[in-house]
Formats: sequence, structure tokens, C-alpha cells
Amino acid sequence: MLVRDLIARLQTMPPDALVVQACDSEGNGYSPTTEVEAVRYIADTSWAGYLGNEGGSAVALWPAN
Repeated sequence: MLVRDLIARLQTMPPDALVVQACDSEGNGYSPTTEVEAVRYIADTSWAGYLGNEGGSAVALWPAN
């Protein structure tokens, strides 16, 4: 996904939504973003959580792999 594509997708999302991504805090690997999705995010801690039917409004960035 190119920056212009990401910008276009983000402009359709709630502007106050938290942005979350599938990740590895060690930075052991990188993958292009392929999808942007409105989700519900439930925080377990200040640095990790999960997606569910309840929780706050968020936008998830999904990697190709």
C-alpha cells in the first residue's frame, strides 16, 4: 500500500480512533500494509490488547504476512 492509498483509507475512518497494528516490538520483521479496517480494540495493558466486539473505536493496519 502506498502512502497516498493509506491516506485515502484513513480519511474514511473516525478521526478520533486509536491506530493499532499487528506487530513485534523487537522489530524483527517488516511487511507491507495491505489492509486498513475499522475495529473494536480492548487494551490489556498500555502497550498490548486484542480485537473484540466490545471496546474502543480503533483502526487496524494489517500486514501482508
